[in-house]
Amino acid sequence: MSFKTTLAVLASSAVVMAANHDISVGPAFSYTPAITTAVAGDTLTFRFTSNNHDVVSGSADSACRPSETSFYSGLDVSGKTFVVTVNNTDPIYFYCSIPGHCQGGMVGGVNVPESDLATYRTAAAGESDSQAPAQVQGGILASSSSGSSSPATTTGTASSPASTASSIRTSASAAASSGSAAAGSASASASASPTQAASSGNSLLCQQNFIVSGLATALASLAFWAGLL
Repeated sequence: MSFKTTLAVLASSAVVMAANHDISVGPAFSYTPAITTAVAGDTLTFRFTSNNHDVVSGSADSACRPSETSFYSGLDVSGKTFVVTVNNTDPIYFYCSIPGHCQGGMVGGVNVPESDLATYRTAAAGESDSQAPAQVQGGILASSSSGSSSPATTTGTASSPASTASSIRTSASAAASSGSAAAGSASASASASPTQAASSGNSLLCQQNFIVSGLATALASLAFWAGLL
């Protein structure tokens, strides 16, 4: 693969970036938008303005209950964001676990048909309480102003544009250095070859001259003895 082709492949890879989907939490019993469509690698950013709400993911058949792989923002969320990475296109249902909120219709979904979310909302209204994991999990809770994150388990990772660009620059630099080294080696070989060829040529010429000189001497000697006879 040529150097230009390598750069083209790296550049095309960098263009394929994951999308982010902002979801506003509250202030009423709602997530906006209530339904989001996302693919693997995308991120969901839940934005909080107060500690009056949280977000927990669950399953379609257990409204207001966390699933085994739930993400949970925790309750200390005022002025923060909770970022979750989407691992596949399976439906995700989420709700607020504050007492009465899930039952009041504060639910949402990812890759969920509107009719299915309506069914989930109806089932939630009949639940007596809401449950949530014991601690923050499945995402990154961060201050929306400083960007600093609190310890939390992430569901996946996605390369940032800056790190991708840095990787491309590093690869390009390394390739360029390799090209320069190869060119230098070729130049050195090219400059050395004429000298070696000239040296070999001079040696051969000396040998030929020595042989010719020897033959001339031998012929002169034969002519001298022939004259005496």
